[in-house]
Amino acid sequence: MQSEKEPNSGAGSGKQAYKNNLAQLILRALYWVEDGMHTNYHRRGGVQLTHAQSLVMMNIGEGIRRPSAIAERLGVSRQAVHTSIRELDRLGLIDLVPDPDDGRATIATLNRKGEPARVLAIQVLEELEEELGRRIGKREVGQFRRALEKDWGAPPEFPLEDDSSKR
Repeated sequence: MQSEKEPNSGAGSGKQAYKNNLAQLILRALYWVEDGMHTNYHRRGGVQLTHAQSLVMMNIGEGIRRPSAIAERLGVSRQAVHTSIRELDRLGLIDLVPDPDDGRATIATLNRKGEPARVLAIQVLEELEEELGRRIGKREVGQFRRALEKDWGAPPEFPLEDDSSKR
């Protein structure tokens, strides 16, 4: 992982080449949470899941149960989601049932083994948030949480530069 201040490529310049952008910082935070989640979840008897399986489980836990909707939300193919769903079904964490709104489709639901897995995951995530508060400060974690909970609206579409003005 790159540090927040990476030296410029010039030897001994000591200048900061760039400041990490918001997306990089959020991704780094996500990796911290995900690594802590996987380590502690598995240590407490949770099933070892891949990154893709974890993302699918999080979506199912949020009530997004149609594979096509999960794929759209994750920005991946339906085939990739179906692969994860089949694996989660084989692990016994979910059940695939007919979609009541579309007889040709299926939806994924947490089952008797999947629901306790979700509860364990939530416990671990809460403990990670508490640990983060001890490390960086409860106030900072609260501010971070409040900023993330706000409605950011739809992503903006910035105007394109008019190339004709450069002539």
